[in-house]
Amino acid sequence: MLQSLYTASSGLKIQQQNIDQIANNISNINTTGFKASRMDFKEAIYQAMKEGENNLQRGHGALIDATVRLFVQGTIVDTGRTLDLAINGNGFFAVDGSNGEVLFTRDGIFDVTELNGNQYLVTKDGNFVLDANFERITVNCAPEEIKINSMGEISANGEVVATLGLFEFSNVNGLEAAGSNKYVATANSGEPIASNSTVKQGAYEASSVDMATEITRLIKAQKAYSVISRVISTSDEMQSMANNIRA
Repeated sequence: MLQSLYTASSGLKIQQQNIDQIANNISNINTTGFKASRMDFKEAIYQAMKEGENNLQRGHGALIDATVRLFVQGTIVDTGRTLDLAINGNGFFAVDGSNGEVLFTRDGIFDVTELNGNQYLVTKDGNFVLDANFERITVNCAPEEIKINSMGEISANGEVVATLGLFEFSNVNGLEAAGSNKYVATANSGEPIASNSTVKQGAYEASSVDMATEITRLIKAQKAYSVISRVISTSDEMQSMANNIRA
């Protein structure tokens, strides 16, 4: 009887985490370049109910197998703003992290900042945007005069000054979330490689979250949570009945 409580409690735990994941997706429905994620589950270990009888086994609930980020193309939204950039394809922008590491993002809402007499292309969080050689991009002209073509070539004052770094990965699901809509490469993702993706100036990529899908997943998770809660209540009632039996 007690085993049913432990088994059901594992189900409650993962469904709560599932709902938390869905809530994170919904809360980022307006986050530029955000990619929704989902949780995949697996069975916990099985135990033989009787020694020597291999076909008599009982399960021990469920576990989280993986959190899968869905790197699908979001809707391209036109803004007309010079420093808004959207990626068509599987590529990522490269930016300089606060600790000197290279981070990758799909959020192309950029700005310029002045440092030591030069103007640099930066993210809205202030991270320096990097070129194809992982160097900071200098744009010494007014922001409205910056031109960026589909190949990522940046022109300032009529001259090409840099090429945006656009990179992709052999296993994009191996990327590790670093917060603020950025990712860091890992051994599982592989090293960044040059991408053939194109860039659209004057636009940004909207979140890939689909509200209908998330609400459907939320309803299913709530139903599962409710049913598992009944299992715990039933097991508790049966335990109480067993304890109250008089000889």
